[in-house]
Amino acid sequence: MIVFDKVSKQFFNDTYGVKDVSFVIDSGELILITGPTGSGKTTLMRLVTKEHTPTEGEVIFDDLPLSKVKPSLLPLHRRRIGVVFQDYRLLPESNVWENVALPLLIAGKSSDEIEERVTDLLKLVKLEDKFELFPNELSGGEAQRVSIARALAVAPPVLFADEPTGNLDKESSLAIINLLKKINQLGTTVLVSTHDVVVLEEMAAARRLELKNGELVLDTQPKKRRVKKKEEEIEKKKDKPKQKKTPAKKVKKDAPKTKEKVEDLEESKPKKKGKK
Repeated sequence: MIVFDKVSKQFFNDTYGVKDVSFVIDSGELILITGPTGSGKTTLMRLVTKEHTPTEGEVIFDDLPLSKVKPSLLPLHRRRIGVVFQDYRLLPESNVWENVALPLLIAGKSSDEIEERVTDLLKLVKLEDKFELFPNELSGGEAQRVSIARALAVAPPVLFADEPTGNLDKESSLAIINLLKKINQLGTTVLVSTHDVVVLEEMAAARRLELKNGELVLDTQPKKRRVKKKEEEIEKKKDKPKQKKTPAKKVKKDAPKTKEKVEDLEESKPKKKGKK
């Protein structure tokens, strides 16, 4: 769950990225974040990833206020949010396989885990036959599919796609839209920041958050906040009358007891088949 509670982000030039924004996103939702360029869509994403800190209000991710996330734990928080950019941001000197495998290598996965995960992801985005190509050898739609596969590498519960079809033609945009829908159907919370008419038409049934000048002007399916109040639960437990302990002599003696290096990336790559 993602909660924005009266969040504002003011920059040094006295302009607001977002202003007094409140909404709740449940796990597994598909959300469109719409509005013209400069309306605050990217600021929302950076507040969720904690690249920005609110000037006012609080952002809550999975019941944890982000203001309580220590700098040392930021990398772990950001692994829970896959981000897809309009300009792909693939490493030009690395091929498709290496680009997708990189987050897994950083996370310390074994070569076997990397090979299995990358293979599955390339099948998901239908690029398993292009694993050796480099970004400059891909079409825009293919490059964006690699970007999506990379964003999903460590299986984040949330995927944030920031204008994912901004540089694509209609056919490629439709392919990306269908892929994002499929990812959502598989259980990932998907947030799509866009002002692309093609996306808006194809995803018309999705919940939409519309921003204008940093303010939330429309929420087509508003949700109520349902945050676990751990402090209150603890207090209730304290108020409950204490149960009398069973005398030691009545405890059954025979009660059952219960027992409670990162490999080189080269090893994880699929081997080329030699010519016969």
